[in-house]
Amino acid sequence: MSWEKCIRVLGRWTGYEPGVVEVREADERGRREVWIGLDRKASRYRCSGCGQLCARYHDTEERELRDLPILCVAVRLFLWRFRAACSRCGPRLEALEWLEPRSRVTRRMAEDVARAWEDWLPRAMESGIAPLKTFARNLAKRMAYGFRYDAYFFLQIRAAFPGVLRRTHFHLAQIDAQVRFGGLLHSSTSRLLGTRRG
Repeated sequence: MSWEKCIRVLGRWTGYEPGVVEVREADERGRREVWIGLDRKASRYRCSGCGQLCARYHDTEERELRDLPILCVAVRLFLWRFRAACSRCGPRLEALEWLEPRSRVTRRMAEDVARAWEDWLPRAMESGIAPLKTFARNLAKRMAYGFRYDAYFFLQIRAAFPGVLRRTHFHLAQIDAQVRFGGLLHSSTSRLLGTRRG
């Protein structure tokens, strides 16, 4: 089965359909990625404030998102995010059932990460490893207060776990790289987005 067919079956990005699909070859760590440019197929925009369907949009912005892996390959989505021109609320970000308003990951990926966190936290606290327990408590505080500066946070992780990168540390380094560089739209992604469709 080709990537395009697989993505059409597994995607389910309501209001959008897969456009350009690009399989990025393995990097120095041996990881591959699939970059998917999503094209808008809906012609109306649902206001995130009042839920009204609007015929026009106010403006758009490029957005890069992470989604769950497909066939064990990481997925990046590139799309135009619309703000509806709502007659009641004014310009409001369009409501999408699969994406929270300001999120950089899809709702299903956020739910998957939350499940993993709920599974991991009790094990970390029961482990008896003091640095791991401290890290888990600090991570819980970070989530509770919603700290935004992730790059600084991951520097703190490195400070808590000095030494040679092991498997768990390697995973944290991967997350660090995704946080620092994952939110940036590179010039090479412009062909994935194409022109705005409204």
